[in-house]
Amino acid sequence: NYTVPANSTIEMKYKVYVKTIADTGLTMSQLSYYQRQMTNTAIVGGISTTANIDMQFPNLNSSTSVTDENNNYFAAADEKLTYPITSYNSGDATYEDMVIQDSLTGIYQYFVTPDTTPITVEVDGVKDSTTYTIRDLMDGNVKKDLKSKSTINITFEVTMKDENTLESLGYENIESLVN
Repeated sequence: NYTVPANSTIEMKYKVYVKTIADTGLTMSQLSYYQRQMTNTAIVGGISTTANIDMQFPNLNSSTSVTDENNNYFAAADEKLTYPITSYNSGDATYEDMVIQDSLTGIYQYFVTPDTTPITVEVDGVKDSTTYTIRDLMDGNVKKDLKSKSTINITFEVTMKDENTLESLGYENIESLVN
């Protein structure tokens, strides 16, 4: 409690620390419906007053694709496949500690030892000096900050196993590998 003398004004200042996106537990799709303004209401002597401030959020737009080495749109034995993943932060805030993960669910077994294969990580065209592997990407161990209006590109290559091994895994004339 604080007593304000008659006919005087005081100004009270305080700081509010907003959690990082990761701390909120919200997904990017949930954030799109989240409030975009923070409102504070103070009551002084029974009279309320409010203050508003806009909040900044990241907004990711992501895509991935696959290309095969001979560009015939089929994954064949002993062929290299290239997977690029691209995300653009069109929002007004940095996405801190953004986790990039590709589990290769349902297709991992068709590749020749991909775990130790390095991946390329570039932010706004600048290659990251950290060495990441496909195993890091699969386990969700690739974490980056993505500033507002920035793009991250992750690229990795895998090689299909030989024909006999693929057949033993039940791989027969699959037209595309969906990841």
